[in-house]
Amino acid sequence: MNQVTEVTNDTRTETNTFGPIQVPSKCYYGAQTARSMIQFNIGLPTDQVPLEMIKALVILKKACAIVNQGFGLENTICVAIAQACDEIIRDESNGDFPLSILQTISGAQIDINVNEVIANRAIQILGGTMGSKTPVHPSHHVNRNQSSNTTFSTAMHIAIILALNSQLYPALNGLHDVLKKAEKSAKVFEIHRLLAQNIKEMGCDEKFSVCAHQIAMEIQRVKSSEIDLYELSIGGETAPDSFDNFVVENLHHHIGLKFVNASNQSKALAAHDTMAKLCRALNTLADTLGRRKNKRCF
Repeated sequence: MNQVTEVTNDTRTETNTFGPIQVPSKCYYGAQTARSMIQFNIGLPTDQVPLEMIKALVILKKACAIVNQGFGLENTICVAIAQACDEIIRDESNGDFPLSILQTISGAQIDINVNEVIANRAIQILGGTMGSKTPVHPSHHVNRNQSSNTTFSTAMHIAIILALNSQLYPALNGLHDVLKKAEKSAKVFEIHRLLAQNIKEMGCDEKFSVCAHQIAMEIQRVKSSEIDLYELSIGGETAPDSFDNFVVENLHHHIGLKFVNASNQSKALAAHDTMAKLCRALNTLADTLGRRKNKRCF
């Protein structure tokens, strides 16, 4: 069992089954994250886990904590975990999440990192000592009825959908609106020489119309590819009956997105073809934007 053995001004010593290890006193992550940083000391700073992914995991952890209150989790611990999650979601720093994406499969280390940070902040909220694992334990409480196989996969879906709705779609819709306005107001004509060497006059309004139509089609392509991402694989064989249903309902209530349970959880965990489908749509979008730019549409 993890325990704090010594605390100094700069570090604290945490001990787990692999022995003692130094952890920075100001950091909320624990022994497992510190060991992972040593064992997976590879990659570049840009390979750090994206903050969007961290926040998606934290959103999921909060939903699971609230649901776990109905499966025996003490109310005080649930409230502390939820408060810790809210603070992390509001924070724009990822200093407590130093791990690289280049590591073990299934995202286990990243999942543990998030569990440790939430647990230590919840411990502080309840007046305990960071690293003590009491009264909030990262595995027994924060990670109750979960496994990295299901949480990381689910969080990927949440992160992607949130990013699409908050970043990509507003940008594409804005571009489409600008092109439509340009289409209506353009009075400039271009001269084009065709293959037969004959000359054709084309209004810029026609050119902008083509661009606007292409952007509209690409938005629809991405949205149609996104639909399957609303199926979540949270739960699994180790979770209580209906745990997955309650988590999905909680996510819908708190972030307003209509998630559903995966029609086949085993398939959802075994293959991420839904993401591959979205990637193809995004690649097509990138190709369209590149060609339009080269043709000086925008």
